[in-house]
Amino acid sequence: MNKPKLTKWTPTTDLMMLRRMGKLIEELGELSNVAARCIIQGIDEVDPGTGKVNRLRLEHELADVMAQCSVTMNTLQLDVSSINARTLDKIGQMDEWELMFAPRDSSSPWEPRQGDLVRYASGQTALVLHGTPHAGGWHGTQCMGGSIFYTSAREPSQKDRETWVECAVSWRKVPLAQAMREAGLRYSGVDRP
Repeated sequence: MNKPKLTKWTPTTDLMMLRRMGKLIEELGELSNVAARCIIQGIDEVDPGTGKVNRLRLEHELADVMAQCSVTMNTLQLDVSSINARTLDKIGQMDEWELMFAPRDSSSPWEPRQGDLVRYASGQTALVLHGTPHAGGWHGTQCMGGSIFYTSAREPSQKDRETWVECAVSWRKVPLAQAMREAGLRYSGVDRP
């Protein structure tokens, strides 16, 4: 049996790198703790240690991690477009994975799920990826980028799906395969670099 060659690891002494990685790890740890609390207690329960609702704590820790990721990407001059492409790919994978757990019943009326493409008004590009419920409506992501609050969600037409793809590729610069997945269309080409 061949053992891998050992290499000498010399920990960094770069103070900026130590600060960046330290803060990132700290926030990831806090997010892990809140996620565990949501599993063992429930997302809408009150954490007896802090007196705060777990949902609010989760939102705060997600925001803290997102902020640390952004600062780390900028400070270390990481390839943000590559990270964004991988993020979109991973979101698509998670959407597909989640669909495995909740098959649609074709005999039931259409009910949008989070991440589904919906039409929210009559304008040509009044299309959105169905988001989280809030105050009698939802927050979602528009095809040209940005988020919107809307109170009406209708099933999109085939033309709506095609418009979504065109706008997502042109305006948000997402790969065609990702745009088609978002629109609920099948893509038969090679979509990974």
